[in-house]
Amino acid sequence: MRKCLALVLLACSGFTAAQQSSLTFLRADPGIVQQRIAPIPATEHERVEKLRHQFLAAKVYGPIKTEEQSVPDQTEPNLICTLPGSEDSTIIVGVNTAYKAKGDEAQVNWATLEMVPLLVESLASFPSRHNLVFVAFAGGKGKHSGAAFYLQQLSKTQGREIAALIELDHVGRTAPSYAPRTHSYILGRRLRLAAWGLKFQIPQVFFDRPYYGNLIGAGPIASTFENAKIAAITIYSRDYSESLAGTINGIPASVQHSEIDLKAYYDTYVLLCAYLRQIDRDLER
Repeated sequence: MRKCLALVLLACSGFTAAQQSSLTFLRADPGIVQQRIAPIPATEHERVEKLRHQFLAAKVYGPIKTEEQSVPDQTEPNLICTLPGSEDSTIIVGVNTAYKAKGDEAQVNWATLEMVPLLVESLASFPSRHNLVFVAFAGGKGKHSGAAFYLQQLSKTQGREIAALIELDHVGRTAPSYAPRTHSYILGRRLRLAAWGLKFQIPQVFFDRPYYGNLIGAGPIASTFENAKIAAITIYSRDYSESLAGTINGIPASVQHSEIDLKAYYDTYVLLCAYLRQIDRDLER
């Protein structure tokens, strides 16, 4: 359909007996998705430049609004791409552009960032209830991060209008898992429903683990929004260094994957499309 992406219409239905309407979105061909995650930009500036270009190019798919937000103490801005909805409420998808990884880890980090323009292109052609806001946050974590500054600039009304924050972190190594805080359980439940509708399996999750990094736990963006009392969830794939006793839903809990698994990455992309369409339809503020 477009020169930059080969897209087909996907109808995903049958989440529950009460949800018979299809969830439609545009799905990129697997070969195109594979091309999009290579080559890997070497610096944060190069990553931001590539995402900026892709956000602007995505305007051919729908009524997309793009803006940039300069962040104090950071060399790069927050990149913000919005798909306007019919209501005032907002769902935010966030990724972090600041990392210093090399090798397989760098490929996973870049593929996670590249997931965002893929989602924008897949969802832009369809009307939404919520404003779907995709943000590539500058900085890492803490009070000087792009996520913290983004929240500081919101009015109280704008903050109350955020229905959910979905953080993507290190996706595509294995089947996706998720780490919500306890009071964000509904976000995890909706993700599992979306996976069930696609016949995907999501490993069991653990709530409120105090650790982050190589262990299961909410990521820095989700934690920042949770501290502002906004429901948040981190979607990620298990790290090669995680080691948990026993098995989880029949899957060995000790995982030894550090590189991108193209099937897992593509499945995660399709799942995220369905998930965002579902929570846009069902999630209340």
